Amino acid sequence: MLFCVLALIFLIPIHLALLATVFDGFIHYHEDWLKSRYLYKRKGLSDRHRRAVTGFDQLVHMVTYVVIAWTVT
Repeated sequence: MLFCVLALIFLIPIHLALLATVFDGFIHYHEDWLKSRYLYKRKGLSDRHRRAVTGFDQLVHMVTYVVIAWTVT
């Protein structure tokens, strides 16, 4: 969240930077929580499946940044 606000604070109005940062934090926290909970309950998953879940997690993180960039521009 710190890097998100630092990246945006000089480019857009402060209230938009703070809203984008809260959105970023909300999505990242819940996505990581869901991933951790899913993987914890399924300890016998193959490495391939675990990597796919982690890859999907990273995709959600990247899409979050795309949504933020699209929204604030």
